[in-house]
Amino acid sequence: MNRADALRNMTPHLRVALSMFSAEKSRDFKRKELGWGCPCFPLQNSKEPPGHDGCPILTEGSIGPGESCIVDYVFLSDKRAVDAFRADGKFYLWETGFIGEAEILEYFI
Repeated sequence: MNRADALRNMTPHLRVALSMFSAEKSRDFKRKELGWGCPCFPLQNSKEPPGHDGCPILTEGSIGPGESCIVDYVFLSDKRAVDAFRADGKFYLWETGFIGEAEILEYFI
């Protein structure tokens, strides 16, 4: 089973409003498909721990720079990630720089 198939079968930890930064701001020009994931941080411009590996469950297609969507999210560290992001109600996505942010809409754990 590949990563995309595994994500389809996972129980999500959060539902978020995911907003990818523009290509000009993030220097990221790639679309993200189901199976993609990246480190997530509670504060923008901070790469210090705690960072948590997370994956959006992009079952409805893909998302690219400057786009937004409502999507479920899973984390490798499960509840520890959710607890780290609970105070601010959002987290930031990192891939060679900050490329987006996620506002938490609903908690599942």
